[in-house]
Amino acid sequence: HFWINYQNLTETTLNECIGLQNHYDVLITFPVNNSRLIEIVAFCQKNKNIKLHFLIESAEHYETSTKIIKKHIDIVTDIIPVYNKNNCSFFEENIYLEKEDIFSEIMSMRKIFCNQKINSNDFGSLTVLANGNINANIIANSLGNIANNSLLDVIYKEMIENTAWRKVRISQKCSECLYQFLCPSPSNYELVIDKSSLCHI
Repeated sequence: HFWINYQNLTETTLNECIGLQNHYDVLITFPVNNSRLIEIVAFCQKNKNIKLHFLIESAEHYETSTKIIKKHIDIVTDIIPVYNKNNCSFFEENIYLEKEDIFSEIMSMRKIFCNQKINSNDFGSLTVLANGNINANIIANSLGNIANNSLLDVIYKEMIENTAWRKVRISQKCSECLYQFLCPSPSNYELVIDKSSLCHI
């Protein structure tokens, strides 16, 4: 997967997408450049290996994104909330978990056991940054560099140091909660907001 902001996509880059097996994850930020977005959407309609990610910071961004998505149902999209230090109320109202959210779907015992041992958001994934650094989570400490370290060495280092793959809900607040391992694994939201859990329980 290659991640790129829609403003940085050039026609040359888009043409290189044709026929490749790579997946392009295009980040749509706000305020939206409508003329640029129209170009990207037109290209996405012809190339199914491109996914648009709308990075929203408010309810208004969400409404704008959903209108675009409903208008272009033939392209692959998703919506990703982004914390900017000034939108705490947006996160508290829309992202923080309620008890009803936890019980909104049936969870298998296998999933509960997994939540005790591994982080389902990060486990098995590696990110190579533009400078060659390899991270198990994009905001975790670097495990090495693609130019100097083998992937085997990087995986071994992650298994020993645990920068992301085995980060589970063992913080003080979560460890005292009845729903500790029913909740989703800790995500980057907890890290950037600097809270051990994002819930109203």
